[in-house]
Amino acid sequence: MILSRTIVIVSIQCWLGIGFVLSCIASLTLLGHEPAPIIVKGLAQLIQTRELQYGPLTVSLLNNGESGFAHFIIRKIGHFFVYSFLATCLFHLFKARDSIYRIFLVLLIVTFIAVTDEFIQAFMPNRTALLTDVLVDIAGCLHSIFLIKLWYLCRLRKALA
Repeated sequence: MILSRTIVIVSIQCWLGIGFVLSCIASLTLLGHEPAPIIVKGLAQLIQTRELQYGPLTVSLLNNGESGFAHFIIRKIGHFFVYSFLATCLFHLFKARDSIYRIFLVLLIVTFIAVTDEFIQAFMPNRTALLTDVLVDIAGCLHSIFLIKLWYLCRLRKALA
């Protein structure tokens, strides 16, 4: 039991360390590599000429081009799933008897990390700190908590049947 908790703690620290390094080095998000052409074309066909208002930014195919728009969507999906993974790790780390307390604690820690990440980005050149990024991160956390609770509910139902 202690070994598994240690593994989870070390995994979270490594994950956060990698995320911090990648967040601080803005040039790593756009290395000059284009996303796969099928992804770029697929997103372009899906979105077409619509605009997406993301905080103070207006993102569209016209403003950003197909590749820039694809990079934007891929980064936001990445944010969502990174924080979803972090919430899953934290949820399994804390073994509180009260489920609401456990959920609140995970949500509080993930929110703190997301706000800290955006705060750091405010001081980086070519990066912007956006409240909407924090909301995407929190949505990833809530997504993970919802799926975990649904999994536990299904297991409980199966055990009672």
